[in-house]
Amino acid sequence: MEHKHRYPARGGTSPLLKQQQNPQKDRDPGPPPIPLLNNDSQTIVPNTPGSSITMEITNVVATATLTTPLDLEYLQQRLEGSVLQKTTGHWLKYRLQPENRYIAFYKSGKFLITGKGVIESLDSLTQRILALIHLAGIDAEILRVDINNIVAKDTLPLRASLEAVIAALDPQKAEYEPEQFPALIYKDWGVTFLLFSSGSVIITGARSVDVAHEALREFERQLARIR
Repeated sequence: MEHKHRYPARGGTSPLLKQQQNPQKDRDPGPPPIPLLNNDSQTIVPNTPGSSITMEITNVVATATLTTPLDLEYLQQRLEGSVLQKTTGHWLKYRLQPENRYIAFYKSGKFLITGKGVIESLDSLTQRILALIHLAGIDAEILRVDINNIVAKDTLPLRASLEAVIAALDPQKAEYEPEQFPALIYKDWGVTFLLFSSGSVIITGARSVDVAHEALREFERQLARIR
């Protein structure tokens, strides 16, 4: 029986790859793309018995929603070191010291926090930022705080080539276009995986550490069956 090739059709970028290259933006114009990996990643998920997983959190994006919209021009005048980005999108960039953490304020009344250690210190970070807003003379409180994205990395045992892996995976969930991107892209369990030939894997799209960890365990089990 003829084996059908499961690579995406030539002559165009696959939908999954296109989503990785141009992720859908929220209603607010966002800041520049945040790197998937950085040099100060933090291991927060220990090795699971019977599993090779030791997941490292490399980036977290969280958003706080305030009770009132923000006048960014007004806030920029009162928040020393802030920069109003009018060319790429109407948002206010700020670096929270002393850790130099990236913060972005939006006129809709939201602010975004990114970087290492966000999960562990989310409450204190949001309160520090709220204190700055109050010092600027803005009467606002925090309605809610959401984790939008957790990015993690790991290395899994890979006993087959990426060509063999994609041939065994559901073609509706997997894409591999090596001429455009060196990793196999797989979407399942609410996250997206970028799997490289070395076994290195990046997980994006999780909204909790538990979701990222469980999805990685499922992916590890699936890869173990492919030889």
